[in-house]
Amino acid sequence: MFRPTLIELFWLALAFAISVLICLAIFGRSLVGGSVDIQLYDTYFVLSSAWVVFPLFLIVSFLLFLVKEGRIRFSRTLPNLIILVLGLLLVILFSRMSVAITKLWTSVSVLPSPDQPTPLEDPFVVIMTNSLIGLQVAVTLALVLVGFYWGKRRG
Repeated sequence: MFRPTLIELFWLALAFAISVLICLAIFGRSLVGGSVDIQLYDTYFVLSSAWVVFPLFLIVSFLLFLVKEGRIRFSRTLPNLIILVLGLLLVILFSRMSVAITKLWTSVSVLPSPDQPTPLEDPFVVIMTNSLIGLQVAVTLALVLVGFYWGKRRG
């Protein structure tokens, strides 16, 4: 009875270990110190290590479970529930990241004059928000696929 739960917890622990190893390879020893410093253009971000590892953990574990369960056509309940929860968290994460990106790179003029043209959006912001929307659509389609095969097996 507890064996399937332990197996799925092992897979989640494996995804977490992979995420930590990837973060250690990218950020080095600064990840162990508790904070990660990221310099992007003229902006300097200082993030907690948890906020760097957690999104990567969601992505790695979602892909791991999707591939693992896709091989058997999503026939088991517990892994499918884990996939659905991870997918929902990913969609929420990507939407929050999109809002954060659009708020970070905005230019506000104090007194705009009517003869000045409207400033164009930063291409970086446009690319990032469009990429995040594409990722949200991909995750949502994967969740629909999981639900379809899961319902097909159960019904």
